[in-house]
Amino acid sequence: MKKTLDDVGNGENPLFVEKEWKLLFRYATPCVLALLISAFYNVVDQLFIGNSRIGSLGNAATTVVYPLTIFALALALLLGDGAAAFLSLGQGKKDTKDAGKAIAGSITLGLIVSIVFSLTFTLALDPVLTLLGASVDSLPLAHSYGLIICLGIVFSIFTNLLNPIIRSDGSPIFAMIAQGSGALLNIALDPLFIYVFDLGVEGAAYATIIGQFLSALLSVIYLCKPKTFSFSFKDLLFGMKELGKSLKLGISSFFIQMSLFAVTIASNIILSRCGASSEYGADTPIAVFGIVYKVFTIVINIPIGISLGALPIIGCNYGAGNYKRVKMTYLWVFLASLVVTSIATIWFETAPMSIISLFGSNEGELYYEFGVRCLRIYLSCLILTGIQRTSSVFFQAIGKPLQATILSLSRDLVLLLPLSFMLSSFYAIDGFLYSAPIADCAAFIISLAMMIWGLVYLNKKEAKAETAKQGAENC
Repeated sequence: MKKTLDDVGNGENPLFVEKEWKLLFRYATPCVLALLISAFYNVVDQLFIGNSRIGSLGNAATTVVYPLTIFALALALLLGDGAAAFLSLGQGKKDTKDAGKAIAGSITLGLIVSIVFSLTFTLALDPVLTLLGASVDSLPLAHSYGLIICLGIVFSIFTNLLNPIIRSDGSPIFAMIAQGSGALLNIALDPLFIYVFDLGVEGAAYATIIGQFLSALLSVIYLCKPKTFSFSFKDLLFGMKELGKSLKLGISSFFIQMSLFAVTIASNIILSRCGASSEYGADTPIAVFGIVYKVFTIVINIPIGISLGALPIIGCNYGAGNYKRVKMTYLWVFLASLVVTSIATIWFETAPMSIISLFGSNEGELYYEFGVRCLRIYLSCLILTGIQRTSSVFFQAIGKPLQATILSLSRDLVLLLPLSFMLSSFYAIDGFLYSAPIADCAAFIISLAMMIWGLVYLNKKEAKAETAKQGAENC
């Protein structure tokens, strides 16, 4: 059996003794960068497409396909984040044998899921895209882009499955390099394929899957010599018992992404319906919202990345009974998230045109008008969203899948989804825009109550451990 990180004991392992903010900076920085670079895949496609001859119609097409990539990410994180959390808890207990088997099972299931996903959506692509909000005008472009993305989805799933495992194995820098190299290749190929070869949305799709192939290849190569776990070929076929344990820990990540999936689909449908009867038209609101939502994804990935960077720190210390370090680590996560989301909110409220104009400089006045309103209203309570997301990851890290799942579902599925339909039916597009800040406020109250419970729970665990320690010393 392999030992824990750095092959040392509790007293020497930096996860147990180094200052929490230093550890968080070391682990979270590459994690945040990796997530940001990954999020730029779709954003970069929209940047280049929006400034090409295709314009906003091309952005509407990529926005329609976007929910499919979110669904693929949800499946990958169910497997990857669950295995990563299971590994971290095992490291704290100095036993990662079962974690290795769970990781092997995740890899096998990931391959099966990739094949099923690709075949299903490739064969039923046009009906699915129509359901997702594609109009008569945008459907041909959405089909061209979506077909290539679905055929190459295995690379995206394997990259996002293995990345959190590599981070929890004590190699956050390698995880960042693996994720970042593919994204940088995508950025380099986009202008070449779109402008030079004049491949349009197909060129953007080819650039995306080629970049994801490179990231997946590097991630698979890492498995040849991991630090704290190992698995055999037999485990790839029979690691299902341990896989079941890790899936429980990954379910909150799955629901977070599935919530985004559901919200994105609902938003496309609502905006297509409301936009068609408004001055904006059917395609403009979808194109603009796609931009705004991806900007939201980039920003929210920062507190999520900080939280995921803290996952091995919290998991190891919780497994080892170091509850003070668990609480202090989360405090730093909370403060960092607050700073990032506050800066972003101020930017969106004071200079929204600086963002919207990046994705096309020759669009009509109504396009920019809706973009400004969408940024200012829909993302006005981004600060509260960040707190809710970090709270969910905290419970995932300490092995509380039920609490993590409740927080994962509360904002998007329980609150935002029904509010979007209800308010838009009464107040059209304005009702849709205001549904997000209302949902954010309600979800924050739920998160606050859950975190108070979590801290009380940790205090009780800490007091119990201290009492047991004193009893042992007296004996």
